[in-house]
Amino acid sequence: MKEIKTFSIIIIIFLYSCHKQDITPPVITLIGNENINIELYNNYEELGATAIDEVDGDLTSTLQKSNNIVPDILGKYYVVYTVTDKSGNTALKYRNVNVIYTTSTDTLKNDTIAPVITLFGTNPLYINNNATFSDPGAKAMDNIYGDLTPFIIYSNNVTTGIVGNYTATYTVSDFSGNTATKIRDVQVVSDHENPVITLNGPNPLQMPKNQTYYEPGATAYDNFAGDLSSQIHITNNINTSIADTFDVRYSVSDYFGNTAVKFRKVIVFDPTNDVTPPVITLFGLNPQHTMPNGVYNDPGASAWDDIDGNRTSFIQKTDNINTAILGTYTVTYTVSDVAGNQATKNRTVIVGP
Repeated sequence: MKEIKTFSIIIIIFLYSCHKQDITPPVITLIGNENINIELYNNYEELGATAIDEVDGDLTSTLQKSNNIVPDILGKYYVVYTVTDKSGNTALKYRNVNVIYTTSTDTLKNDTIAPVITLFGTNPLYINNNATFSDPGAKAMDNIYGDLTPFIIYSNNVTTGIVGNYTATYTVSDFSGNTATKIRDVQVVSDHENPVITLNGPNPLQMPKNQTYYEPGATAYDNFAGDLSSQIHITNNINTSIADTFDVRYSVSDYFGNTAVKFRKVIVFDPTNDVTPPVITLFGLNPQHTMPNGVYNDPGASAWDDIDGNRTSFIQKTDNINTAILGTYTVTYTVSDVAGNQATKNRTVIVGP
């Protein structure tokens, strides 16, 4: 009986150990040094690593490697090694890789390519008089030495209290003695004019209730900045489920903080309350005379509705004109508004003297 009890305890301990939670991540060991230097323009050769887990054993084959190394630009980079065991425990390890330049003096003497300076922001740069001048800055890249931005020497002669043209100068040299210079034109102006906003489409704009509102948009032009249409901010409080009048607000600012605002009125109406048809207006004479066997050119017409506005493009025109036969004919113009109210007008056309 004692032996059975002892055996049971052993079984319980065994089962407990089998179900014990694994919370220990694997161990990654780098092959080679943790810090590696490679010569500029040389390829990085991966030395690898091993991964061992106390439960799952050797996980080297599942080791994942990634790096951000750019061997043609001086700098500090790294290789990331990651591995996860079957219980979801993840281990990470880093290797530091430095891209350095140790080429001989003769090679340095043969370097005749100057760095390239790239300006941030606009050039020319406009500043309103008496405003604070904040230069957008620049960067400098060299074909051998990489990023030389910290070595840029900057100067400017800008006086924002006096209207005029000024310059900001950026100069940088690489370690072979090649020098690059870039100049930004800074124009201090006295601009207190707001941009001009022009609305596209009708104002006011009328639309039937429960229909989708389609924004016609607007354009904006500034005396210094030019076209600012893409910077217009549009807001509205339109609710097409109710018949009411709403506002669409258009606003835009130029580089100097001069702001323009324009509003469009949007009238949402209930079509069931609209019983007035459009009004058709004929262009030209009525009646019209045309020569036999000639070509009749109709002067056309326009249509306007008290709710929907201009309906000219919706006019339907029909006629029975035959210029080969003398006689009196009719041109009929028909148009409807959104509510379905229809208007008709006729023009008399006389073929003959």
